[in-house]
Amino acid sequence: MNSKLKVLWFTNMEVNPQSVTSGLNAGGRGWLSTLASQIHQEIELHVVTVHHSKTRLKSEYLTNHYLCPDFYWLRRGLCWIFGEWDMEGDLTPAMLRVVEEVNPDLVHIHGSEKQFIKIIPHLNECDIPVLVSLQGVMSVIAKKFTAAYSKSFIRTFWYHGGMSKKSLFPMRLSIVFKQIKARAKREERLLKAVPYFAGRTFWDRSIAHLFNPRAVYFHVDRVLKPIYYKSCWSSDKVTSQVYTIHTTLSNSAYKGFDVIAEAAFLLEQSGLTFKWRVAGVTKRSWSVRAAKRKLGKRYPRHSLVLLGHLSADKLVESMLNAHQYASASYIENSPNNLAEALVLGLPCIATDVGGTSSYIENNRTGMLIPSGDPYALAGCIRSLAKDVEKREALGKQARKNSIRRHSPSAAKTALLEAYRAIIEGEKHLIESNPRAKPNSGNV
Repeated sequence: MNSKLKVLWFTNMEVNPQSVTSGLNAGGRGWLSTLASQIHQEIELHVVTVHHSKTRLKSEYLTNHYLCPDFYWLRRGLCWIFGEWDMEGDLTPAMLRVVEEVNPDLVHIHGSEKQFIKIIPHLNECDIPVLVSLQGVMSVIAKKFTAAYSKSFIRTFWYHGGMSKKSLFPMRLSIVFKQIKARAKREERLLKAVPYFAGRTFWDRSIAHLFNPRAVYFHVDRVLKPIYYKSCWSSDKVTSQVYTIHTTLSNSAYKGFDVIAEAAFLLEQSGLTFKWRVAGVTKRSWSVRAAKRKLGKRYPRHSLVLLGHLSADKLVESMLNAHQYASASYIENSPNNLAEALVLGLPCIATDVGGTSSYIENNRTGMLIPSGDPYALAGCIRSLAKDVEKREALGKQARKNSIRRHSPSAAKTALLEAYRAIIEGEKHLIESNPRAKPNSGNV
C-alpha cells in the first residue's frame, strides 16, 4: 500500500495498546490485539468499544474510541434489580458520531453478535465500505441455544436464584433465551445489507452468501496468542499419571457440557480411570447446574474437575499435561479453544458441527463425532486412550496444519489484501456508476 488506509474497527473487547506494540495479549484482551499487532504499521487503526467511563485514547499505533451508554448507572441498577439485560440502549447515534469524526476509508465490524451492525445501512448510504467478520452466527446459535434441553426445561430452570451479581430477583433461563432470539432477528435483518464478509470456514462462507448472495467473501484466518505457537504437546511430556482429558468452554448450554458430563459417566461405568479437566465453568455455573438436573444419577461422581476461568498461561499448562482434548459443542463456527488445542498439537475430538470440519480432517488431524452423542464421545475417548501412536500421529498432523492455517504473517497478508481489494473495488464502482454498490439500499 502506497499510503496508509484509515480503518475503523468495531470490537466486542478493547484492544490494549500495550498488546499491540508488544505483540502480547496484555491484560487478557484476546486475539484481536494480536491481529492488531500484525497490521498496525500498515494502516491507521481506530478501535471502537463500549465503556461506561473511558473517553478517546490516542497512542502511537492506534486510537481507542469508547461508546458510553446513556444513563449507564441507572441502567446498571435496573439490570441488577430486575435482570434487565439491555445496559447499552441504542448506541447508533454515538457510533455514527465516531464514524463522522474519524472519516475512515473502511469500517470493519468484528462479529455480528452486538448492536454494531445497526450502522450498516447508514454506512451504505454514506458510501463508506463495511466489512463484517463472522464469528458466532446468532441466527444459528438461537436454533441451537436450548441444545438437548426441552422448552419446558428452559421455561422453568432458574438462571440464578436472586441476590447475585446478575440481579436482585431470581431470573429464569427463558429471559436469556429471549435476548438471544432478539439478537438473531436483528442479525438476519441487517446482514442482508453487508457487501463484504470475512470468515474462516466453508460453513460461514455459505452462511454469508445465504444472507447476501451478492456479497464478496474474504478468507481471513484467526491469529492466536503467541504462547500457543511457542508451546508443543507430546505424550512423553505429559506428567499426569492418570489419563487426562482437557476441555475449554463457556457457560452456555450449546457448548455441550451436558454431553461431556454424560460421556464422563459412561467412561466411569466402563472402568476407565481418568480425570476430565474443564476450564471456563465452575460448579456454580448455570450450565453445570442444568446438566446436573438433567442427568440426575447419570451425572459423574468423581472424574470431572471444573477449573473455572484460567489465564492463557494456565490453559496451556493444563493442555500440555493432558492426553487429549475434547469439544462437545452443539454448534461452532471457528472455535478458538479448539484452534488453540490443534496448534499445540494436542490430539482432539470435536463434534462435526458448523465450521469444525474446516479445522479437523477426520481421522487425520483429529476425530469428528456426531453432535449431542455422549456415547460416540465416550467411545472415541476410550479408543484413543488405548492407542498412544494414534494420538501422537493426530497431534503431529494437527499442529503442522494448524500452524500453517493460523500463520500470523498469512493472516496479515490476507486481511490487508481484503482491505485493498475493497477500497479499490469501491473506487472502481463509484467511478463507473455511483449507484452501483452491492446491496446498498436501506434494510
